[in-house]
Amino acid sequence: MAIPRARRVAVLLAVGPLLVLLLGGWTASPRVARGLADAAPSRAAGLATTPRFAEVMGYEPVALPELSGALVSPDGDCSTPTGGTVFGFDDACREHDLAYDVLRYRQAVGLPVDGRDRFAADAQFGRRMGERCVTSGGSLGCLATAGIYVAAVTVNSVRQGYRAPAEETGVQIAGSSLGLVLLAGLPFAPALGARAFRRRLRREELCLAPPAASSGWAGAPGSLVRWNELGREGRRLLTRSPVAPRALRVLVGVESARRLSARVALALAEAERVGAFSRGTVCVAVPTGSGWLNPHAVESLERATGGDVATISVQYAAAPSWLSALAHPGAHRWAAEALLTAVHARLQLIDPAVRPRLVVHGESLGANAMASALVWRPSVAADVDGGLLVG
Repeated sequence: MAIPRARRVAVLLAVGPLLVLLLGGWTASPRVARGLADAAPSRAAGLATTPRFAEVMGYEPVALPELSGALVSPDGDCSTPTGGTVFGFDDACREHDLAYDVLRYRQAVGLPVDGRDRFAADAQFGRRMGERCVTSGGSLGCLATAGIYVAAVTVNSVRQGYRAPAEETGVQIAGSSLGLVLLAGLPFAPALGARAFRRRLRREELCLAPPAASSGWAGAPGSLVRWNELGREGRRLLTRSPVAPRALRVLVGVESARRLSARVALALAEAERVGAFSRGTVCVAVPTGSGWLNPHAVESLERATGGDVATISVQYAAAPSWLSALAHPGAHRWAAEALLTAVHARLQLIDPAVRPRLVVHGESLGANAMASALVWRPSVAADVDGGLLVG
């Protein structure tokens, strides 16, 4: 329930000065902090829109209408164990991610890094969340969560001396920040590590070329799935030479859409486009945390069916399985259940006389996810004709 405006103002007056002091231990006044925050987006935008930035960092920023056209990182997110926020801070997190990437870019190309820019990015982050809390009713829970987020980024900035943000694992963060990080930063460490891992992989993906349009595979010219959003492991699978004619591979990356429901819908739309449900066998495959599908398993099924098969898979994370399980607990199970249920529902619309066989596959965390989906959806499991779950 929204709290009275007078109480919201009192909370902001009480917390505001404390946050200004926390932001680096500076003695800057709120007016100075506001000015720095206002200047941060324009400075970041100038560098982020250069071709060199996309070459070095592996992506191009996108303009977000919800933030009055401000530039954000297209795959940025909030560094929480669940990967999202109930108060709608995601856009603020994506803008903050871009500001940090601009600092990393400056360091990478030999430009000076001004600590005031990192201070300004953190201040802008706090402002965005504060604005979000006010426009959504200003609940104490929203304000408290925003305060925790600001404290977390501030502790990290102070710890790193307001230099260019470093790529660190959760162990490094916890080890060097002692009690402060154990209090404020450690809960965020798994997702920080997952995001750093994704950033490194994205740079390695740039050299892979998409499959030919005639393949009918995801990411090919004309596909509904963009090649640059498929992820490293998805691209690797799709750049392998076909082993059987007519076999289809429908993959959707974690960057293809922000919401799981949208990724599943995209997978079904792509499957319809290429005629996946006209094949004799449809395989729902759940990848590992990094998005890896065992190519030997996929290709063996394609050979065994003479190419009369379509493999459909949706990525749920982009980091090793152990890190994905920590950063996004439950995401693998939700993804498996959502995709399997959607594909099964689509197959039920086909005449049983010509309906494709439904088989499943999963390995590592993907096997755990598919096993869980079969347990929780017994009516779907009853229609599964076979499967291979590995370790």
